[in-house]
Amino acid sequence: MPDTTILSWITAEVDQALERVRDQIARSGEAPLDARALGGCPEHLHQVSGALNMVGLAGATRFCEALETTLSGLNGSRGEAAEVVDRAVAELKQFVDDVARGEPNVPLRLYPSYQALAALQGRADCAQVELFFPDLTPPAPAHPTIISASMRAFFRR
Repeated sequence: MPDTTILSWITAEVDQALERVRDQIARSGEAPLDARALGGCPEHLHQVSGALNMVGLAGATRFCEALETTLSGLNGSRGEAAEVVDRAVAELKQFVDDVARGEPNVPLRLYPSYQALAALQGRADCAQVELFFPDLTPPAPAHPTIISASMRAFFRR
């Protein structure tokens, strides 16, 4: 379960970093993508990944890491690859905004874009389970409702 309080604090910064990535991709236009054309995009995505990890959004963190990996491997790519990455960045931004507003944390919504990113990386073996991080933490035990007579006496003192 993500920490929604901290998520609400960092959402603006995450949105801003993801918008910078989208702006940089848009500015690269039809030119082949390379490290120079993409400026600080990998650093922005790395910061977003760390923030998402910090608030417990493991699936979104994995998605962001895939974005970062894909972006670093796009040297010389054109058009369609940039569109796939841009669309994935926009979907991640929307996903984080939705979770911050109280929507359920269901990173499997990101799977179609995750699959497209994997294809750009040359991976054919991607699976939905890569974005599935269920909360397996056991719930706290129920509060005991019956207090023994000796405990009542102790608290009356």
